[in-house]
Amino acid sequence: MKLKIVYFIAAMQIFFSFPVLAVNAVTGEFSKSPEEIRQIVTKTLDKLGSKYSENDDTNGFMFRLVSPFMNLYPFDLYIGSYENGSMVRIESMNNTNNALLDAITIDATGKELPYKIREKSLALTYALTLLLPAAGHLYTIADSPFEKKSAWIFSILYLAIDGVLLYTGGTSFFTHSFDPLQTGLTSTLILLGTYRAGHLLFNHMSITANNRMVQLGYTFHYN
Repeated sequence: MKLKIVYFIAAMQIFFSFPVLAVNAVTGEFSKSPEEIRQIVTKTLDKLGSKYSENDDTNGFMFRLVSPFMNLYPFDLYIGSYENGSMVRIESMNNTNNALLDAITIDATGKELPYKIREKSLALTYALTLLLPAAGHLYTIADSPFEKKSAWIFSILYLAIDGVLLYTGGTSFFTHSFDPLQTGLTSTLILLGTYRAGHLLFNHMSITANNRMVQLGYTFHYN
């Protein structure tokens, strides 16, 4: 029965991970030349503090900029010619591409977009994440330009994982009866602490990316 619970949670995690692993793409058209847009894009990324590198495998485009995996704004960005101007294509695993395209559009055209986001508290993010990763996740994604509205469903998964880790630690990996405050205290602290450390890292990056865009005055088409 215990193994069935573990298998069920593992299956849930795989099932819910498919939307995250899917790469989304957005495109924008500009009247400026590809060379001019490339300069604007690099200036935007530099302002945001995003790391990136040139990639020679442009897939038919003129330029390609790729971020490292652990980056405030993970993306794969292409710039090419289109009719009398240029096109920008941005791929990412969430809505980061939409947010980046909006920032580039503002820097390229000077036009403000209708939707504004608010700055968030890192201290509150840490507190909520340490208390309950699902709560930290909900705070992080609220009004975020980087996440889809359906991202709240992951909080259910995080609650389930928390419960399994608590039970696993509280039984000292199924070797004793459930006692997370005495015999299972050490294993419970290790499992729950490691789990929260991972969430702290990603939530910190997401909130930092959010606040940097707020501080630079960027607005967005929608959330």
